[in-house]
Amino acid sequence: VTGGLACGKSTVGRLLAGEGLEVLDTDEVAHDLLRSGTPQTAAIAAAFGPEMLAADGSVDRKVLAPRVFSDPAALARLNAIVHPAVRERVGEWTRSVRARNRAGAVQIPLLFEAGIDTLGWDAILVVAAKPDIVRSRLRLRGIEDEEALRRLAAQWPLEEKVRRATHVIWNNGSPGELADNVRTTLGVMMNKETKTHGCRIDPQTPRPLSTREWNEAVLSTKRRTSS
Repeated sequence: VTGGLACGKSTVGRLLAGEGLEVLDTDEVAHDLLRSGTPQTAAIAAAFGPEMLAADGSVDRKVLAPRVFSDPAALARLNAIVHPAVRERVGEWTRSVRARNRAGAVQIPLLFEAGIDTLGWDAILVVAAKPDIVRSRLRLRGIEDEEALRRLAAQWPLEEKVRRATHVIWNNGSPGELADNVRTTLGVMMNKETKTHGCRIDPQTPRPLSTREWNEAVLSTKRRTSS
């Protein structure tokens, strides 16, 4: 699951989880990588200075964000530090889901930008919205137009993401309309994937897995493979 800024990717992820899919949010993965004591946190402090760290030793994203979004070279350095580790964890998670014959979805805001679209996905779902609706949502988050333009410039154009998608959900209406769109699109996707792979949805899993839970699932799969 990917899409544009403020288009509703996280909301779609929650709706998919509510429909019984296992869902991994790569924003949560990134948060985990930027905690105190990780190689990525140390590399960021070395690249951008110790002032990027909060009092607890983790990366202060509010300090880091304006630094990288205003400097393409700095953003490229940050991505080179974080994206390989995110890609590795996503790969582990997807292998775990497939090994258990489950249906799953991964929320990846920078799917194309980070080159993670090459991991052999069964489908790529892009969440999109009209520009005026995106601007309105960003203002509600306290992000003004100038800052929004900087962040949008760091991503691929939404039109290109839509072009590369296998499925598109437009989120221009009410929450109820979005939920209906998600259920309809999921039905189409699962009908195809069930015929192809036999994967299943478990209605008893109505929420995303936490980082701890999917780490445990990966370790469990590795233990089964090595035994």
